[in-house]
Amino acid sequence: MTRQPARNATVRSRSGRGLRWRLMASGATGLAVATILAAPQQASAQLSATQSFQGTGTVASGNASIVQTGTVDTVRVTTPEAVINWRPNDTSGTGSINFLPGGRRVQFLGDADFTVFNRIIPVNAAGTPVSRLIELNGQIDSFVLGQQGGNVWFYSPGGILVGGTGVFNVGSLILSTRDIDTTGGLFGPGGTIRFGVNSPATTGTVRLAPGARINADVSALPGSSYVALVAPRIEQAGTINANGAVALVAAEAVDIRINAGLFDINVTTGSGDPNGIVHTGTTGGPSDNSIDFESRAYLVAIPKSQAMTMLLSGTVGFQTALTAGFDANGGIVLSAGNNVADGLDAGDAGAPGRASISIADTLFWNTVNGVATNEIVGRPALFCAPNCLDTSNLGQIGFYRGGNLSATNRVDLSVGQAQRIFAIGDLTMLAATPGIGGIANLTVDATAPGTGFNGDGEIDVTGILLLDASAGASEFVNAGASTGGTATLSATQGRIRAGQIDVRASAVATANLSGVGQLGQGGTALALANTGG
Repeated sequence: MTRQPARNATVRSRSGRGLRWRLMASGATGLAVATILAAPQQASAQLSATQSFQGTGTVASGNASIVQTGTVDTVRVTTPEAVINWRPNDTSGTGSINFLPGGRRVQFLGDADFTVFNRIIPVNAAGTPVSRLIELNGQIDSFVLGQQGGNVWFYSPGGILVGGTGVFNVGSLILSTRDIDTTGGLFGPGGTIRFGVNSPATTGTVRLAPGARINADVSALPGSSYVALVAPRIEQAGTINANGAVALVAAEAVDIRINAGLFDINVTTGSGDPNGIVHTGTTGGPSDNSIDFESRAYLVAIPKSQAMTMLLSGTVGFQTALTAGFDANGGIVLSAGNNVADGLDAGDAGAPGRASISIADTLFWNTVNGVATNEIVGRPALFCAPNCLDTSNLGQIGFYRGGNLSATNRVDLSVGQAQRIFAIGDLTMLAATPGIGGIANLTVDATAPGTGFNGDGEIDVTGILLLDASAGASEFVNAGASTGGTATLSATQGRIRAGQIDVRASAVATANLSGVGQLGQGGTALALANTGG
């Protein structure tokens, strides 16, 4: 079945134009510290020599044939949609299940575009479902008429690990610890994929280990691929290469619509994890050379009620286009506490919340639109050094197409000695709620120890650098009284360069609901320089 278009595609503009958001409730949080992830406990069950998938598959809906061998399993899908329930052979252990061992291969084949949903449900010896991690350490391919294509979905409630030898070569891919509602078909109204509906709560993780590779590409329709990882916790330390769009969504229940590469993400139940997303790998794909499909990367983490801090390092984005006439920007959406849907424009912080984004050594290849309902804090080596997996960007945060960072309470970017933050284009830092300015800080302190970048410590923006802690902007209808926050630009021995620098902490009051004028109290805007002695 060809992917159905969404009725309400909401993020249609290319980078540089407004994204649309709907606010999701959340709360206040502080910075979290990344920890080294423990390796899963290996199960001791003996591997079958006559199967690649270490389990038995039963076709629950649609038509498909399954032929299993010791080296290659072949699943031929002959209907637009099919659901296959898999029961792992290992029913005695308590650790992880090596469901696809290294060196084994599974191929999904179709004569037309297809979507196959694989439910992997571990059970014990009595046949009762148990929560055990599923490992995929081999290779999974999918083809339509001999060309890479087809949509392959996996669900397992105890978690999914793509090991360091795991490889996917598919058209599109979903990995989820949340079951998908198949009522009326795999796609609901408007093409919605319905995760977690009526599913029991789970703390399962989708994890890509260092060395894991996901290659998603529809040969017959370049740019149309998608990769979606959905779980309460997502750890992305591998490589995702999608000729289309990618979404990492930390939640327990969410509706996702995909239309021409644009994701409409509506979380109905958030995650109870303290981070939601820990990204240390590479997520993106080839250049956005399609005029019919958008290339975007979405990292969305919504908390239930606890503090949550998304942790980012590594590389995110799509390669620079080489073909003249195409917009190479693609787009990167970072959201802590907000859905991606019709509603507020990106940059409007909305109501106070507790969801934050922490950025360490990261390169963003495309324009970044980041929103957090608490704070966005960025500093090279903030939490990952010396454990960052990609050392090529150590000591740097780079925005290759500029960025817009907006948070309710604070946006704070800083560098120390031998560190740098750069933006090719404009960089906007906005901290405010309706009527109350926040804290917007940009700091270079070359006296503070750093590591990685060979320099004294610098922030370099080729376009406009805007620090804005203003309150009561005109778009806040009936904001009433307003108070500006604090915006600070500070350099100690290091260097800050920009095509234009704008530091604001103003307040614009409007009439209240009764039509009575209100007071606007400006905040504090500072520019500090200390060359040292």
